[in-house]
Amino acid sequence: MKKIISLRSDLLALISVTLALIFVLVAQAPRQATAATDCQVCHNGKNPHTVTMSCKDVNQWVAKHPGDYAGPCQGITNEQP
Repeated sequence: MKKIISLRSDLLALISVTLALIFVLVAQAPRQATAATDCQVCHNGKNPHTVTMSCKDVNQWVAKHPGDYAGPCQGITNEQP
């Protein structure tokens, strides 16, 4: 009976250490900076202006907004880039 209790205690200790190690590794994982996940799009309408959005959304946005393009607006005064 003592061996079973000892084995369970050892197993619980091993699980606890493993979970603690996983927690530490996840907490130390590098986070992506906002600059790496945000992109600019020139929203080229009646009032052209630069909008910021998730980079994964840029292609879908540009496909739905004719005249818009990836990157900031530069020297735009009308609806055409």
